[in-house]
Amino acid sequence: MEIKDPQNYATKRHVDASKVQEHYAIIPTKKIPTAAALAKLGPMEQRLYHLILRRTLAIFAQPYIYDETIILTDVNTQIFKTTGRMIRQLGWKEIIGAAKKKTDEEKLPVVELNEVVQSRLYEKEAETKAPPAYTEGTLITAMKNIGRTAEDEAKAILKAIEGIGTEATRASILETLKRQDYIEVTANQLQVTAKGSILCEAIVGVEISSAEMTAKWESYLKKIHDKTGTQEAFLGSIQRFIQHLIATVPEQIGTEKIAIPMTEEPLGICPSCGASVLEKFKVYGCEKCDFVIYKKILNKKISRPMCSKLLKSRRTALIKGFLSKKGKKFNAVLILDDANKVAFEFIPFKPKVKKS
Repeated sequence: MEIKDPQNYATKRHVDASKVQEHYAIIPTKKIPTAAALAKLGPMEQRLYHLILRRTLAIFAQPYIYDETIILTDVNTQIFKTTGRMIRQLGWKEIIGAAKKKTDEEKLPVVELNEVVQSRLYEKEAETKAPPAYTEGTLITAMKNIGRTAEDEAKAILKAIEGIGTEATRASILETLKRQDYIEVTANQLQVTAKGSILCEAIVGVEISSAEMTAKWESYLKKIHDKTGTQEAFLGSIQRFIQHLIATVPEQIGTEKIAIPMTEEPLGICPSCGASVLEKFKVYGCEKCDFVIYKKILNKKISRPMCSKLLKSRRTALIKGFLSKKGKKFNAVLILDDANKVAFEFIPFKPKVKKS
């Protein structure tokens, strides 16, 4: 296999100053921290520091080299491929801990060309799976690569500008969507909220929701850079576009039949009036009175099962991960007090006693 000069590879691939945008990655400096300085860091901070350090050192390390053997087996005109790999040099993988030397299990048996072998076939039953939900990382990558799904005219522009937003702003865009309750994070996966689904349905077909509009704006910004367009003309077109949206979108949304995706299945009985408690945008609320249980209490998401248990038993199990106004995490049980208001109940801490 061809091995490139690791120094040139690192320079071209990882340290290309011409591709640096508003912000660059966190990198270690030449200053070597003392043991006392590292000891002051918490466990997570120490792991983060070593992660960045190892990742940077790996850029300049030796290549990962291996020998690969491929055997093609013909079974009734169907070709089966078997691959074996023997590592000769771990290189950069040894620094980041991504690989360990394998045993002889990766070796393939020695065979000759056109040798007859025995085959054992079996059927594997499986079901197709839906595409995995986005994480914040994969969604940021999709924003960067949005040009792949754009129209031909906009594809080249979106590829050149690296999609929607910049390296510095894409994460803040997601934070805004979370803060406005359009998306939420559940078990590291992004989920569209009921409010977000309604917004998506409302802006279907509206120009501002298309990636092509971003491409058009970027195309004219390039004209300004090349002095073939003017800032005044660009801002004037945006002003007219916004005025057009304000005039037409409310009417368009009003004529569309938007399906509200929230379930009508009650979570329980309202303790105040006996009516059903239903899921709403930011609360679980009574369909008749003003009784509510907020979906998020002190930065902790209250799930439907938690709400149902609270309504049924007037208390939940111990919930971990509430965040106080001072930024301290604590655990507590949610209860309904005598006024049917949600309150905290703290379970006394019982230290474990070791048996001698």
